[in-house]
Amino acid sequence: MADHLIAEYDPELFSLLCDEEDRQKNTLDMIASESLMDEVSLALSGSAFGSKTAVGLPGHQRMEGSGPADRLERLAAERACALFGAEHANMLSYSGTTANFCAYDAVLSPGDRVFALDPEHGSHASHGRASHLSGRIYDFVHFGLDPETQLIDYDSLEKLAEKVRPKLIVIGASAYPRHFDYERLSHIAHGSGAVFMVDMAHTTGLVAGKAAPSPVPFADIVTASCTKTMCSCHTSFILCKKEFADAVDRGVYPGLIASMHLQTVATAAWAMKRAASPEFSALMKKTVENAKTLCAALERRGIPVLTGGTDCHLFVADLRLKAANGRILTENLAKLGIWTNSKKIPHDPSDEPNGVRAGCTVLTQRGMGAPEMERIAALWEAALDGTDLSWAKDEVSALCGEFPEPRLKKEEP
Repeated sequence: MADHLIAEYDPELFSLLCDEEDRQKNTLDMIASESLMDEVSLALSGSAFGSKTAVGLPGHQRMEGSGPADRLERLAAERACALFGAEHANMLSYSGTTANFCAYDAVLSPGDRVFALDPEHGSHASHGRASHLSGRIYDFVHFGLDPETQLIDYDSLEKLAEKVRPKLIVIGASAYPRHFDYERLSHIAHGSGAVFMVDMAHTTGLVAGKAAPSPVPFADIVTASCTKTMCSCHTSFILCKKEFADAVDRGVYPGLIASMHLQTVATAAWAMKRAASPEFSALMKKTVENAKTLCAALERRGIPVLTGGTDCHLFVADLRLKAANGRILTENLAKLGIWTNSKKIPHDPSDEPNGVRAGCTVLTQRGMGAPEMERIAALWEAALDGTDLSWAKDEVSALCGEFPEPRLKKEEP
């Protein structure tokens, strides 16, 4: 119905929509931060809640007529707390970066010192990259990965934290494929007098589906995303210990956000319910299994991956010893209809991005398993060679046909 309206009133925009739908249908999405929204999420994202202006926290709205909005925000928060075992949830931040700034505002003043994994080593730009606003507001001190193992050296991290004495320690990653030791990081943070914050944007769905360890028992504040592995809309939320609840709420409003995006709060509420299902847990566990299988298949074909594998949905191929760098490989994969992104390798002196970051969430949503990971590894090998790609294009088309995008099906009464 909505598509017919768009086609009637704005054919130009409808054409763009069709192009994007065709792209998603007929190519393989391996971008680690992407996933497919189900039809309930799509419907809620464009629902009547988008027409309501809500300003303030639940129970203290400035605009009249906010009864349903209040109940929606409370429902979403209750579901988030139940799903993740959290003491408090605020569902009103718009994105992972927005959630991080709200959390920073809750416990920091401009110029305060923050200790975090270097964004150039796999964390996020909002963890104090020099060119990012976070790095210009707060005094970030970064630690890096071990140059040999590409892993966190927790002993060195602890010694540096004792020396730095930050007010906040932040851990989280967009390109680090291994689990964090949240319990030890909590001891390090609290031992150095810091608040401990985890940005679990990438692993939110894995944690919800019991496919990755949860930081919630150990962290004072956790920021999370409803996109990426949660397979929902572009929005975020914050979980925290009860003692930080008032500060986090103030960091959201009036700290950073005024009018709330109720349509994505509604989508988040549905995402919490769906993520509690056995089907979602199976999807997340299968996603991790597929990523591990693909890493092993790539290594057998002479394409190394950082740390030798992965614990989660993503991995980073290491092309430092290959003739083609990450930029060339991502371009060749794109010619086949496989989407990834190039990435700098930590400690690599080259100006070229010699890594390729990829994930298996969308492939798994489409129903692919171990045999398909072997076929995709062969496609990567062909793209790395870069010569005869005609058969590889046909193979991508075949995979897309065999494993179409999922659509939510409801049983007929």
